[in-house]
Amino acid sequence: MLRDIVERAVGTRPDMEVVERVEGRDALAAAVDRTPVDVAILYLADQLELPSYDAMLFDHPRIRLLALTGDGRAAAVYALRPQLDPVRVVSPNGLVDAIRTAVPISAR
Repeated sequence: MLRDIVERAVGTRPDMEVVERVEGRDALAAAVDRTPVDVAILYLADQLELPSYDAMLFDHPRIRLLALTGDGRAAAVYALRPQLDPVRVVSPNGLVDAIRTAVPISAR
């Protein structure tokens, strides 16, 4: 259900599109390799820690990862830098704003 809400929120914006839906870290890495994506949205069980995605960020430093907890109560944007940006409003509009903030203007 959360996935559908996020996809609708992103998919209805004229400057954004959902490119592909994949399951698992390996499928995500392959999708990022073949698709010029700016932000990948991850659904995590209950915490916002992504140690296993470091290699993908090093391989694709322009990518941002928007991580959401399974209950939809917490979200954060990860980038290749030593910083975590908490998402202040976890709502469809708040997540869209986080994506816009995470993507450098030159990529838009």
